[in-house]
Amino acid sequence: TSIDPMEADLVGIAFSANEGTGYYVPVGHAGSKSNLDLSTVVERVKPLLQDPHMPKIAHNANYDLTVLSEYGMDVAPVSCDTMIAEWLLNPSSRNLGLKNLTWTRLGVEMTPIDALIGSGRHQITMDRVPVKKAAPYACADVDMTLRLATLLQPELKEKALWTLFSEVEIPLVPVIVDMQRAGVKLDVEALAKMSRQMGERLGELQGEIEGHVGHAININSTQQLSVALFDEMGLALPWMRRGKSGYYSTAADVLENLKDKHPVVDLILEHRQLSKLKGTYVDALPALVNPRTGRVHTSYNQTGSVTGRFSSSNPNLQNIPIRTEQGREIRRAFVAEPGWLLLAADYSQVELRVLAHISGDPAMLAAFARGEDIHASTAAAIYGVPLEAVTRDQRRVAKMTNFAVSYGVTGFGLSGRTELTPKEAETFIETYFATYPKVKAYIDGTREQASEQGYVETLLGRRRYFPELGTRARVHHNVREAAYRMAINAPIQGSAADILKVAMNQLWRELRAQGHRSRMILQVHDELLLEVPEEELGVVAPLVIGTMEGAYQLDAPLKVDAKVGHSWLDMAPLE
Repeated sequence: TSIDPMEADLVGIAFSANEGTGYYVPVGHAGSKSNLDLSTVVERVKPLLQDPHMPKIAHNANYDLTVLSEYGMDVAPVSCDTMIAEWLLNPSSRNLGLKNLTWTRLGVEMTPIDALIGSGRHQITMDRVPVKKAAPYACADVDMTLRLATLLQPELKEKALWTLFSEVEIPLVPVIVDMQRAGVKLDVEALAKMSRQMGERLGELQGEIEGHVGHAININSTQQLSVALFDEMGLALPWMRRGKSGYYSTAADVLENLKDKHPVVDLILEHRQLSKLKGTYVDALPALVNPRTGRVHTSYNQTGSVTGRFSSSNPNLQNIPIRTEQGREIRRAFVAEPGWLLLAADYSQVELRVLAHISGDPAMLAAFARGEDIHASTAAAIYGVPLEAVTRDQRRVAKMTNFAVSYGVTGFGLSGRTELTPKEAETFIETYFATYPKVKAYIDGTREQASEQGYVETLLGRRRYFPELGTRARVHHNVREAAYRMAINAPIQGSAADILKVAMNQLWRELRAQGHRSRMILQVHDELLLEVPEEELGVVAPLVIGTMEGAYQLDAPLKVDAKVGHSWLDMAPLE
């Protein structure tokens, strides 16, 4: 009855064991005499779903497993998810939905869901659909899923993606389901207090901005803001041009360039940032607390990116801000249950360790082997100063360069990220490559590989395709260069994502095998957040660190930084 699996009521279950057949078990159709008793269905179906000798196939298994688990029917083992299979084969595919995929792959046009439940204001939920309509629709779903599995699995083997599929991605499905079902506890009162304080500050900012402008203004109106700043206050810079609408742009990057021109600009930027934080997180999060569990349950999309990372939505908990003090304060509202603690385990500089491993650069590997801060080491080498003499500014520029290079950024691109002029940035990158020559060789080799074979691979064999780099592809220079930058970064970022997935699978199995109550509740790029009973911390913390550091053997060994506390903000380094 809902696209949110934590709020959905079960209406029916469809099965197929042979292509061309399907069976539908109705349990929740409103007012239907065809419904079977739910407890009887659970009793009969549960052993089948949990039979270790009977592999299960699904499309978007995450959703089905979450709903069924909420009804006491855990599903194991899942051997194939046709959505994940297609995504591995075609990471940028826009046909991951079952209906589109069936048409694209099998040439079969399926009945759209709208034909059953309608759309817009007149849309109904599935429990209002008569069984005689729902049954053939649901049976077609499972039949086509089975046919797709028969087609896609051999292709995964043919393209050397089977190990990644069967040993990393598919085992991750129940891990993600458990994380979604666990959810995270929110301190709703703390958010309410934060909302009041932000509201007061927004009022103050409104008054200060209007004081500078000289009249009332709707700060959220880009046109009113443009008129006030550029027509009335004359803040336009010589290079600025009006858009087609006749107004100057008030985008953030434009305002950043005006910060020295007038104090009102800083006030507007603060108002925008505060308004976004308040609306997107502080006011929105409490409304998303599940009334049944009292916790917030995000949905993880395993196929949410072309790089291999998964995304989070409803709400997106991977985007909780950390760069500003006000943004960080939101993390204070993410708390542990009484008697429990939050344990955050974060891979340290994992992408640069992967870069050192893939490139085999001796200087970079040696810096990691000595346990040095890689950004400080880079700064020392490039600026020609002893490690202990590196300044914060030098380290910051070196850090920017380390990441810029791993993303294939040129000297011009680096100058836009630092205070360096384009010429200084170019010289800086030349010195960088002289320091780490094997990194330059990796970049050149990857560009060549992407052009020749049309794809690049991670350490675990995940592919990302770049058809625009083929010799016959006629694309704009800027498009081609952007593709090269993505090709350079894909093996690095993708390998880091793969390694964390391996760690999550291993950690999930170990926590269950050892009978711990500790559970993973959030994943944010290179960081895992667990909720741990206080009495388990002494055993679980070393288990988490050891599992993550041992997930993959890199020549620049993996390192994990761990913190613990009662909230996601108030955390201290683990002793």
